[in-house]
Amino acid sequence: MELQVEKSQEEGKEKYLPVMKKEGSNCVVKIGSEPHPMEAEHHIEWIELITDEKLITKRFLSPSEKPITEFFLRQESQQLEARVYCNLHNLWKATF
Repeated sequence: MELQVEKSQEEGKEKYLPVMKKEGSNCVVKIGSEPHPMEAEHHIEWIELITDEKLITKRFLSPSEKPITEFFLRQESQQLEARVYCNLHNLWKATF
């Protein structure tokens, strides 16, 4: 097992950084301001959301799915962190 360090400032971030839209208790997280490929050889494996209370919700994706998911927040959070894992380009995060 290898410890992964999250990326947030590298070239290609327009396809890997999570983008979040929060509406009330719903939070939609999509990957990239440009669409990320979702093919068997290159795809997002999972998206996770971490609240300031350290509650973690994770959704695993298959290559046939779009790299977007909606999370339900049980309580109001001041800060959220979204992390995603690309099978080729490793771990990425963004804080909101």
